[in-house]
Amino acid sequence: MDCSFFNKSEPGSWQSERAAEAKLGKLKHNRSAAKEPKLSLMNTGIKRRKSLGIHQLSRLMVPKSAVKVLKEFKGISLGDFEITSGGEGGFKASINFNSKIYVANGRSKKLAKERVCELALRDYFKSKMAQSNENGSDEEENDKDLAMLKLASFAIHKLYADWECQDKPETKKDTSNALRKELPANWDNMHPASVLDLMRPGLKYECLVVNNGQNGIVHRMIITVDDQQFTAVGRSKKLARRMVATRVCNTLFNTNFKY
Repeated sequence: MDCSFFNKSEPGSWQSERAAEAKLGKLKHNRSAAKEPKLSLMNTGIKRRKSLGIHQLSRLMVPKSAVKVLKEFKGISLGDFEITSGGEGGFKASINFNSKIYVANGRSKKLAKERVCELALRDYFKSKMAQSNENGSDEEENDKDLAMLKLASFAIHKLYADWECQDKPETKKDTSNALRKELPANWDNMHPASVLDLMRPGLKYECLVVNNGQNGIVHRMIITVDDQQFTAVGRSKKLARRMVATRVCNTLFNTNFKY
């Protein structure tokens, strides 16, 4: 039997099919390899834009106090601060913000200003939040977004301030040596109120304003030391405080301050 028929390779044999498949596989590989650099470049660009946006946002959301945030607003009516004595050694701050007077007290002038600005900011942001559901122009929407950024800056500042207060250890006053028995060496060159504060720290003065007829208004200072009440008058609070401290020191500590 002639077997030459089985040894011939026909055009549609398995060898030609294998070669065609290999060629097609190389073509697909080349196409995918050509697409990979483009996809990687696109991903890199997206990451860079996100990183740039986060960096710009972090620069805008820096911690700012209420005073700084209030002064940065544009198109608002902001008056000057008025700082007065608030009694008990504190201060009272007032400010005219958008035709409304805000008042707050604080242990220091700085704290009083911070608190009064916080009150003004609270009302301002509450009004902005009430308008957030209303559709406005592009300029109004930008103003709302800017206000929210400033609110975030103040919120971060407030959070940091709370953390600092929490981190401070509680200091307990040592009352074992609160009552001194001996006068300081240079007491005669000191203010009577300073001597009294060293000998009996933590005393509270009570001041009363009295209309003394023809002599006008005078200030009466009252203080209680060692279960004894002392009083003195003066044309001003400062003078009345000196007079009552002089009376206490001369009575309890045998000083000879002049009235």
